[in-house]
Amino acid sequence: MRKIILKTIVVFLALNILLETLYPTVAWALTGGPSQPEVESFEPIGTTNMVDPFTGDFVYNIPLLDVGGYPINISHHSGVTMDQEASWVGLGWNINPGVINRNMRGIPDDFDGDDVYTETNIKPNRTYGLTVKVVPEIFGLGKSGQPKGKKPKTSLSASLGISYNNYRGFSCSQSISASTTVAEGGKGSNTNSLGLSGTIKSSNTDGLTIQPSLSFENKQKTMSKDNLLKSELTKGGSISAVYNSRGGLKDIGFSIYKKLSEQKYRMDLNRGREKDGAAKVTGSGVGGNLSFGMPTYTPQSSLPMVNRAVTISPKAGLGFFGLDGLLYIDAFYSEQKLDKNNSHKKAYGYMNAHKGDYASNNGALLDFNREKDAEFTINTPRLPVTNFTYDIYSV
Repeated sequence: MRKIILKTIVVFLALNILLETLYPTVAWALTGGPSQPEVESFEPIGTTNMVDPFTGDFVYNIPLLDVGGYPINISHHSGVTMDQEASWVGLGWNINPGVINRNMRGIPDDFDGDDVYTETNIKPNRTYGLTVKVVPEIFGLGKSGQPKGKKPKTSLSASLGISYNNYRGFSCSQSISASTTVAEGGKGSNTNSLGLSGTIKSSNTDGLTIQPSLSFENKQKTMSKDNLLKSELTKGGSISAVYNSRGGLKDIGFSIYKKLSEQKYRMDLNRGREKDGAAKVTGSGVGGNLSFGMPTYTPQSSLPMVNRAVTISPKAGLGFFGLDGLLYIDAFYSEQKLDKNNSHKKAYGYMNAHKGDYASNNGALLDFNREKDAEFTINTPRLPVTNFTYDIYSV
């Protein structure tokens, strides 16, 4: 046994020596970064010290010529070592003609219909899950059966879910939602209502998410003197926010609206007062969202995906001495996989962007960036701001 171990070690060392002789691993370091002597021994034109105060080596700096206001000099460093390579002007000497750096952003600016081939192989992304949601009503103070009047209308729901994903493993989530609305009636059928709602979600994969919301609404109902025109003016607004413990403040939403509903009536001798056609509703409003941390568009050759999802949602009622409510059970399965694993597209840079028509080139890659990228339809009022991602050159 000992002889076999010794023979194995001897063969390994012999092969190692042979490989180091024919193909030394030290040569691999030449591909790890710039190793040209012109880069390693660069000397600025403004050098004035003839002697290095730290090593005592001599440094000679000789100006040669001036090209358009840019000086070109040749320098010499003493203390040449055994492993030092000679530059194109001699051992220990170096000439500094300058350099142009190109910082590429997106697609190279000079791409003119260059072919971009993409091949991706990933296993399907599958998720199995079960969610149980309870909406209770305690002595008629729940979502339904709420007594009318000045008492607050409240609702409460809680859910617990567990899921398994073949990429991220098991996940457990909890959610609690509560809302309350206080309505105060006034003279002349004037009603004000204030609503407050919030949702708290927690998950071991997505962290803690809090979604508060505040809304206000005013309704004014009037009737004409002849009781043939009924109008209802509604004014209101809301503000909401989304905060995540891992992503911070993600979204702030707000809206203000005004709506007028008019219903005409006519008098019938046999039937009395009845509606004269449908109600006319007019209104206007403004709203928006301030989103934070939205992803931006970057040109990439993406592959189509196939999504499948199945959900089973049975519902049951609960009742026990003042405690009523509904029980929801959601069992779901979703799958996402590649429709095909390769694609071929043309790429057009900044200088040839006018040639990259999307329809005629089967989804060409263009050299631009789109801020806060999101899905859009023909009804989207405005698109995100776009800008070209041209390359940056520095001399």
